[in-house]
Amino acid sequence: MVEYALGSCIWRHKGKDENGMYNGKRGFTLIELLVVIAIIAILAAILFPVFAKARENARQTQCLSNMKQISTGFMMYAQDYDEMLPQYLSNGSQPYPNGEASNGSQLWYHRIFPYLKSINILNCPSVSTKYTGGFFIGDNDRFSYGYNGWLASAHNSGGWVGASLSEIKIPADTPLISECDYINVTSDPAYYNNSKLPCARHADNTVNMGFCDGHVKAVQLAAWVTNSAPSANDPVWVKWMPELQ
Repeated sequence: MVEYALGSCIWRHKGKDENGMYNGKRGFTLIELLVVIAIIAILAAILFPVFAKARENARQTQCLSNMKQISTGFMMYAQDYDEMLPQYLSNGSQPYPNGEASNGSQLWYHRIFPYLKSINILNCPSVSTKYTGGFFIGDNDRFSYGYNGWLASAHNSGGWVGASLSEIKIPADTPLISECDYINVTSDPAYYNNSKLPCARHADNTVNMGFCDGHVKAVQLAAWVTNSAPSANDPVWVKWMPELQ
């Protein structure tokens, strides 16, 4: 065997083959292998977070697309029902999205489903527990999107009903739906509980919201949650509650 020393590397030739030619095979030293492994580890540490963020950005974009279609479904429903938004819970015999017969009760997402057509639209891709089309989701009513509770159960002389579009004075600032772990959403943990607050599922503590003028966007969670009682002096409550606008 012929060896050539070059720095820390050793080039080895195993001599001539049966044809009298050097085979030119080379072996790797331990140092070379360690250097290659270190480079791969450094690249992995740099690239894996980048790939993870790219995947999350894609999920957030799909979530915004879902919310845009849901918001459009709400507006189409309102146009068919004298500009009244659906109530949180009402009576009805419309079959559920998965084809099951109604138990006599209809939640808001059952009411607008004829305008959506796809169950997948009701599921945020960042949520592991998926709605499959029945009455409740089956996990303590956990859901991908919450309907603004102050629109879902507006009070008038006829009882508890969905809000009228004419009541909403600042539709571009009034949340219609928000990412939430419950089917209804509000801005104050004292009024419901933390499971019914907007939840930041995506990068930079952002939450996707759909508004009453039909647009959707990612917003900073902190700007949409308050610990005060409902008041026209609190800009957060003014945005959530049409009666304070």
